[in-house]
Amino acid sequence: MPKYSFKAKTIDNKIIEGHTTAVDEAEVREKLSQNQLVPISISESKSALDVEINLFGGGVSSKILQVFFRQFAVMIESGVPLVETLESLKQSTVNKKLKLALAKTQRAIETGQDLPSALAEHPKVFDPLYVDMIAAGVEGGVLDQILNRIAEYIEKKNKIKAKVMGALAYPIVVLIIAFIAVAFILVKVIPTFESMFKNAGNELPYLTQLVINLSEFFQANILYMIAGIILVIFGLGFLYTLPGPKKFFDSVFLKIPIYGSLMLKGSLARVMRTLSTLLKSGVRLNEALFTAAKISGNTLLEESFLASQDSIIKGNSFKDSMEPHHYIPTMVKQMIAVGERSGRLDDMLEKVADFYESETESAADALSSLIEPILIVFLGGIVGFLMIAMFLPVMQMAGNFSG
Repeated sequence: MPKYSFKAKTIDNKIIEGHTTAVDEAEVREKLSQNQLVPISISESKSALDVEINLFGGGVSSKILQVFFRQFAVMIESGVPLVETLESLKQSTVNKKLKLALAKTQRAIETGQDLPSALAEHPKVFDPLYVDMIAAGVEGGVLDQILNRIAEYIEKKNKIKAKVMGALAYPIVVLIIAFIAVAFILVKVIPTFESMFKNAGNELPYLTQLVINLSEFFQANILYMIAGIILVIFGLGFLYTLPGPKKFFDSVFLKIPIYGSLMLKGSLARVMRTLSTLLKSGVRLNEALFTAAKISGNTLLEESFLASQDSIIKGNSFKDSMEPHHYIPTMVKQMIAVGERSGRLDDMLEKVADFYESETESAADALSSLIEPILIVFLGGIVGFLMIAMFLPVMQMAGNFSG
């Protein structure tokens, strides 16, 4: 629990200061009142550990939330009262942010607030998507089913995310290692050869001189180069947070061979899974589209689904609202049309999500399989070039000696 510092006045007007632990400031005031103290000031005390947690993440991971919703569903299904359920879940979790959010949610429910609105007060812990689903579950009397559905949704979302991130992270990691290896060779190894060649006094081959010049450039500018790379990465990251540049980058990403296909399939899998889950939970289509659009991860897809939402509000069918958007594959539009005609749109969207999750996994494996030999040849080529350039003078000297 958070720690609070307080200054209060006793019944004989003496000022006292102290510390206590509580869920929130309201509980501190309640404790002071029970001890016949009148609060003057109350402030939360942040320890070094708290600061470290805030600086380096300390959020609630998807894995923890998945387990939490599973446990939540089991206890509700078993007939345990909501307040007791929250108390038990609060005691069992080790995540500080989740524990605090549950404690505040429990207090809110004890004061008469309903579960969805109490959870909605903690958007950094409970995604609005989950809150919307829980609201539909409470309204329909199927809260346990909805909680299980949320856990399944998180599990499948994490699986696809891990697959995509793994495929994208692999070449980045290899390129970083390659840069470090080449930099080490140029800064530490090449100068040793350079001093040996200078002592020999022979004219160096063009390739050898080129590598030596590159080595000298690296030695003189390595820190500037590292700083420049970091600035470029952070600069691009900042630009990606701006609407205009983000839309441009997203359009470029979708046009990159293999990579663009992977990103599109991953986004479609995420959107279709979200739509299916929301519709099965009783959320209306136009509301589900708005939520799903926001988690697509791509500006162009987000705009397409938001435009579809506007079209549906005007009275058009889901399939017709999707027709103008060329980023949405024809197969998706056809499946949506079949789902609308049969009255089982949620099931059809689930099938589309399953298909694109499978396609995303295949695309990720294909990307990894293609990139791996390319990177190996690239790395081997660079190291081989450097070694050949350094051994050319050695071979030249050996030839002169034998001659």
